Amino acid sequence: MQFDIIQGRDEVREIRNRDREIMGFSQECYFLLPDSAFPVRGKIRVVKRLPPGTYEFDPVYRIGRFGDLEINPFEAPLVAPVKNSDG
Repeated sequence: MQFDIIQGRDEVREIRNRDREIMGFSQECYFLLPDSAFPVRGKIRVVKRLPPGTYEFDPVYRIGRFGDLEINPFEAPLVAPVKNSDG
């Protein structure tokens, strides 16, 4: 699955537990689903900030009760930048 990190929307947020301890970080992204005409906004857990661009990864996800995309929030997936075919 591919997703985009958009310039100006690439802020990293802290994930905290009930004791207000930092558990990790998340970043807003837009998922490019194969059967969707438009990107789907979501969050992905990250180890460090990803710069704006297009990435791909093999997520563990499900479609939520209201049709939203739910990515496993407990692990940061391995992501790779999408290489352009321009050269």
